[in-house]
Amino acid sequence: MRTQIKTSLSILRQNTSTYLALASGWLIVALMLVVFYEVFMRFVFNRPPGWAIEIPRLMFLVIIFLGLGYTTRIGGHVSLDILTMRLSRRRLGLLQTITSFLALVMTAVLLWQSVNILVRSFVQQWRTATVVPVIEWPFYVAMVLGSFLMGIEWIGKIVAGWHNFRHPVEHPAQPEPERGI
Repeated sequence: MRTQIKTSLSILRQNTSTYLALASGWLIVALMLVVFYEVFMRFVFNRPPGWAIEIPRLMFLVIIFLGLGYTTRIGGHVSLDILTMRLSRRRLGLLQTITSFLALVMTAVLLWQSVNILVRSFVQQWRTATVVPVIEWPFYVAMVLGSFLMGIEWIGKIVAGWHNFRHPVEHPAQPEPERGI
């Protein structure tokens, strides 16, 4: 029963981060269309839309934060393989545990500040400073969601690193493939 719940939660986590990353990708397409529209209106009709500066800025925010969980899960953040490729599995597990814990602490601060910004923008009804004032708080929900999912992924990396440290099973050497005559 416990492994079923653990497996179900893992699948939910993976699917959520994957679907949010796909949404982020589609938002990049939408951002491209918004920027194209703004450039077209500016240079062809000399009438750029009033919202064309703030909406892409807020879209960037959503694009970046929706992809954080997926990027963390696949290891898409910057890493220095040249330093880690010679480490044993045990030492690599310890290093992964330590660095993932530090990343989790930074992510917790990011989540805390994201919630703070979301609450303040909701209570104070922040709006963009453009001709068409857009309510900002819905865009900040992506900051909270992305930070939360990234934190969950870092917890998973801490558990995996600790497991590799505690149970350092080295991979056996791959046998040489047989060659024909």
